[in-house]
Amino acid sequence: MSDSTKPASLTIDSISPPEFEPRKSPDKKTRVEKEKWDLARHLKKMAGLEAVGFKQDTNERKAYAKRIFYLVCVWLIAVLLILVAVGFSWHSFVLSDKVLLALIGGTSVNVLGLFAIVANYLFPKRRSRRSLMEALEKSRRE
Repeated sequence: MSDSTKPASLTIDSISPPEFEPRKSPDKKTRVEKEKWDLARHLKKMAGLEAVGFKQDTNERKAYAKRIFYLVCVWLIAVLLILVAVGFSWHSFVLSDKVLLALIGGTSVNVLGLFAIVANYLFPKRRSRRSLMEALEKSRRE
């Protein structure tokens, strides 16, 4: 072989990097994958926060349920004592029929109303996971 047909010797220094210009924005597939990753990470974080919140809510519900139960019991016992005092004329304790009707009716409405308000506060309707996802998607678009 002659010297002119000899292949040129290759060295690492003789290899040049290819011409590469990075994109200014990711392509559609990369964007979709990143959004899915971000959404999954956000949902995992939300699930952890939901679990902590649920535990706190449960403890608070127990405490408030006991307090409301005792309040209602004391309230009803007080009304019962008033009715017994009126019924037996204890120490000449007398109330007119209209006052007794107002006492019984008002107490009944207040007890039921208080129970309904507290029950709605202590046991709210939870949003479904799907509605949480929709709300998250909506907030991401804005």
